Amino acid sequence: MVEHYGRYAFDNAKFIILNFALGGGYPNGVNKIKKPYFGISQSTVDTIKAGQAKVLVDWVLVTKKAN
Repeated sequence: MVEHYGRYAFDNAKFIILNFALGGGYPNGVNKIKKPYFGISQSTVDTIKAGQAKVLVDWVLVTKKAN
């Protein structure tokens, strides 16, 4: 089949890049923290630097924009 139709679109690895942005306007609006980073406390920065922070992803929904 591959010889006749070519490679199938899913015959190679696909990757999803997830942006786990931290800080910013929303957390700052709640916690009012401005330093060391806007919306992020020093204890959070210390936890991340120590390699003790985790982000657990249960599932990801992928959708396609309507044309």
